Amino acid sequence: MQTESIREQARRLLDSLPDSATREDLMHLIYVRQAIEAGRKVSETVDVKEVRKGSVCRNDGALNAKRAR
Repeated sequence: MQTESIREQARRLLDSLPDSATREDLMHLIYVRQAIEAGRKVSETVDVKEVRKGSVCRNDGALNAKRAR
């Protein structure tokens, strides 16, 4: 599977907005997409067993592994 270029992603986002959309609407959409992608990357790197054991905590909007004491 070929990765979509940034231009293709931008066009797809723009095409998904209504004609009446504002710059703020576009910026919000970009922010939401970035947050979703960041969450996917985190979920791919954190083992679900670690989450269930409670060794992963939420801190400043991002998942971080707790430091061993």
